[in-house]
Amino acid sequence: MAVDRNWRCTYLNLKAAELLRQTGDQLKGKPLWEILPAALGQLNETELTRVMEEHVPLHFQSYVEDLQRWFDTDVFPTSEGVALFIRDVTERKRFNEQLRQTQKLESLGVLAGGVAHDFNNLLVGMLGNSSLAAEALPRVHPARAMLDEVVTAAERAAGLTRQLLAYAGKGRFVVEQSISRGWSKKLPC
Repeated sequence: MAVDRNWRCTYLNLKAAELLRQTGDQLKGKPLWEILPAALGQLNETELTRVMEEHVPLHFQSYVEDLQRWFDTDVFPTSEGVALFIRDVTERKRFNEQLRQTQKLESLGVLAGGVAHDFNNLLVGMLGNSSLAAEALPRVHPARAMLDEVVTAAERAAGLTRQLLAYAGKGRFVVEQSISRGWSKKLPC
């Protein structure tokens, strides 16, 4: 779009007219402030005036609530007034937001995987040592029941670890470990 020194539209391409939902003939000769949505025009009137008076380019981004769209606007001084290059960047902003969310989830998955691996290392020691200690005690020893509770709690924690590994995308890796009791346990690694 081009405007003269009186801020009247002198040129408008088809895409701009389509975006503004009018024809170029309807918009030519109208003041810029009547053509552009407020977020693009009047809110930046001081900066636009500076472009024309001081011959310095301007770039800004704005959201137009009426259109529910984001726009990048570049304004350049011309000998007749200013030229405005307005690009709809809504899809790019949406894509960037989705990319940011994906990166957050990926980071969370990496963190979950790291925590699960570290936690699993602790569980292996807990399960192994508590099982060996329980096995070393006679069946009627009062500590044996407590050690069995430790084994049960560690087994439940191993289930949570498997869930964390599955969330992190590493849930397929399973290590089978034999414990001296004669039974085997599958632990995530």
